[in-house]
Amino acid sequence: MRTNFDRDPKGLNGIVKFEEDIVKTFLARNNLQAIIRGHECVSDGIEKYAGGLLITVFSAIDYCGTHGNGGAI
Repeated sequence: MRTNFDRDPKGLNGIVKFEEDIVKTFLARNNLQAIIRGHECVSDGIEKYAGGLLITVFSAIDYCGTHGNGGAI
């Protein structure tokens, strides 16, 4: 784990980002092939992490009129 400075610029709120090894360990322990998740704004509407083992999908285009992000469905 490491501090997620994108979501917690001052590093004060304990918001962390899991490294690839944590994702791989979780998948192996739970006999899963991948994690598909939402509820995090990503610039292109879809973001792959850990070699595509964790995929974030976000459908709100230009979130709150301030992010300029794309959306995915």
